[in-house]
Amino acid sequence: MKFRKEGNCFIVKLEPGDEVIASLKKFCEEQNVKSGFVQGIGGASECVLGAFDGKTKKYAEKTFHGNFIEILSLAGDVTETGPHLHAVIGGHDFACSGGHVISMTIGVTAELFLFPSEAIPRELDPRFDLKLMKL
Repeated sequence: MKFRKEGNCFIVKLEPGDEVIASLKKFCEEQNVKSGFVQGIGGASECVLGAFDGKTKKYAEKTFHGNFIEILSLAGDVTETGPHLHAVIGGHDFACSGGHVISMTIGVTAELFLFPSEAIPRELDPRFDLKLMKL
C-alpha cells in the first residue's frame, strides 16, 4: 500500500494481494482516521459481495473469482466499527454485480480517495441487528 495526503484527502493505492477491508482498517488506525468517506476504482482477483435480507437479518453472499474483476465503483464510509463498503464489479462478459463488500482481494490495483471527517458513532439498531450511524 502506498499513499499521500492532498489537503484533507488521502490518496491510497493498494497493491496485488492486498485485502481492501483489512488494508483500509489498518491505514485508518495508523493515520488516526476515526471516520470518513471512501471512493475508488480498480481491479480485484477475488471478491465476496453480500445482499442484506431485512427479515432474516443476514447477508446472502456470492463469491467472484477471475484473473481480473473490474472494480467499477467502490464507495462507503469508515467509522469506529471499521470500513463499510459497497461495490459494483464487472468482468469480461460486461455484466455487473453489486453489493456490500464482505471481502475483496486486489488483483492489479485499487485507487482510493479517503476524505476524513469528525468521528461518527454507530449504535445497534435492533430492527436489523446492524450497527447504524448515530447522528
